[in-house]
Amino acid sequence: MNSDKIRVLIVDDQSLFREGLGTLLSVWEDLEVVGRRATAVRRLPKLCCSSPMWC
Repeated sequence: MNSDKIRVLIVDDQSLFREGLGTLLSVWEDLEVVGRRATAVRRLPKLCCSSPMWC
């Protein structure tokens, strides 16, 4: 993992939007899409614990 990259979690209930946005964001070398989810309810507590930027 490159610590210089901005890590992005895409959350939206529409799978087509999630995939399209992920494709668009993959163009930028300084961004890393770390996941795509329909809901953040289960994932958000893990993000807060694993990334000081979120806390």
